[in-house]
Amino acid sequence: MANQEKYQRYVDLISSHKSDIFFESGSYGGDGIRGALEVGFKEIHSVEIFDKRYKQCHKIFRKQKNVHLYHGDSATIMLSVLKQIPPETSITFWLDAHYSGKGTGMYNKECSPLRRELESIRDANRPSHDTILIDDARKLHTFGYSPPFDDLRADLLKINPNFKIHIAGEIGDFVRCVPSPD
Repeated sequence: MANQEKYQRYVDLISSHKSDIFFESGSYGGDGIRGALEVGFKEIHSVEIFDKRYKQCHKIFRKQKNVHLYHGDSATIMLSVLKQIPPETSITFWLDAHYSGKGTGMYNKECSPLRRELESIRDANRPSHDTILIDDARKLHTFGYSPPFDDLRADLLKINPNFKIHIAGEIGDFVRCVPSPD
C-alpha cells in the first residue's frame, strides 16, 4: 500500500468482508498478507509471480503457519489450491495480480490474469458464500474487459448468479461481489 491511510482503508475493507480464508493474487510487498493477519483470517493464501517479490514475502512470513505463499501464475495455482479447501469454508478473494510497471511481474504482458482467475474460481465449483474483491476497477479495460463492467459482470455471475456486484471507491477503486442474503 502506498501509505498508512490507504492501508487502514484496505484493512477496514477486508475486515468488513472477513471469512475463514483470505486468498489474494499479487502479494507484492506483503501488505495484503499483513492486513489479513491483522484482521484475523484463520488461513491466508497469496500468489506472486515476480520472483523478487515472492522471495521478499517468503522471508517476511515464513514463520507464519497460517500463511501459504505460492510462486507462479495466480490463475494456474488458484484452481489447484481451491480444490483442496473444504466447501463449507468461506473465502474472501482479493484479486490484484496485474502488471504495474517496474518491480512487478507478469504472466502475459498483453492481459491481466483476472479473467483466468475468475475462471479458476468458477471451475472450482465453490458454494455461493464466497466474496470477491477486485482491485483497480479503473483499469478493467486493460485487463481484457471491453466494455469493462458488462463483461466482468457476466463472468462474475457465472460464478454466483446471486452475487450483488458494484464498483466502490474506498481505496482507489475496486469491484465488490458479495453473496446475496438468503
